[in-house]
Amino acid sequence: MRVKVGRPPFLGGSSSPPGTVGGASATTGESTPFDGTADSRDPSLLGVYGEAQGVAIELLTDAGTPIPLGSTTADYLIVAGDNTLRFGAQLRIHPDRARAGGFSSLAKFTLSYL
Repeated sequence: MRVKVGRPPFLGGSSSPPGTVGGASATTGESTPFDGTADSRDPSLLGVYGEAQGVAIELLTDAGTPIPLGSTTADYLIVAGDNTLRFGAQLRIHPDRARAGGFSSLAKFTLSYL
């Protein structure tokens, strides 16, 4: 079985190519916890590093529902064969602190098969 992790088509911007993860051949449930360094003003958002200030990244489900940092998504049904899990991200701005510049961030997630 192969699981693809990609970005939803409704999100603009650039993203890394989808990754693949090997798994079991039987039908299983899979949940995905997201982790990373939290934004200093809003711990549900992913913090950024670099010249930009007053910005953070909000993680999203494929339906556009926010995934708070440190939380686990609902279970996805994983079946034998190819599976695609879609997640997205959007930039959130703290208007009183925003400063333009380059930035980067790292979100970690774990695929847990039950």
